[in-house]
Amino acid sequence: MKYALPIIGLALILFTHQVNTAVLANNQAAQLSAYLIGTYADAKNQGIELLNFNQDNMTLSTQLVASAIKNPSFVVANRARTLIFSVEDTMNGKLKSFALSQSESNLTLLDQVDSFGDHPCYLALDAAERLLAVANYGSGNFSIYEVDSTGGLHFKQSVQHLGSSINKYRQNNAHV
Repeated sequence: MKYALPIIGLALILFTHQVNTAVLANNQAAQLSAYLIGTYADAKNQGIELLNFNQDNMTLSTQLVASAIKNPSFVVANRARTLIFSVEDTMNGKLKSFALSQSESNLTLLDQVDSFGDHPCYLALDAAERLLAVANYGSGNFSIYEVDSTGGLHFKQSVQHLGSSINKYRQNNAHV
């Protein structure tokens, strides 16, 4: 059971990129794929991890790139892969923005703001990558933030959903 939550987090691969194999050919013959993954973390040495997959020998390795984040269960990146956004899936949720280093060996925290809801569970950037939306599952609302050129997050609006469903135990209020 110790590894169940990280494995579940692995299933939530949210940032994917193919390493440029032409560049790698100068350094090594291996074909690598790398993924940023969020997890449900219960220790300071857990958080957002970089998962490397070596296609030649079919091996996986992980490296912690952002630690001490409470349940970074959803992670998204901009198209340039220079900015990374993560939720903190907690009762009073948070959003975090990070700069991704060129070597991809660590994330640098740029900003942290309230999600204005409970248990944020999803993030999405608009097509222009100027707005970031977060869905707050527990409180049934979503919030919108403007993303500035430095990765700063500026709250714009929250929309509260109302309602329930037939399963009063799990669906006694709206979930986004």
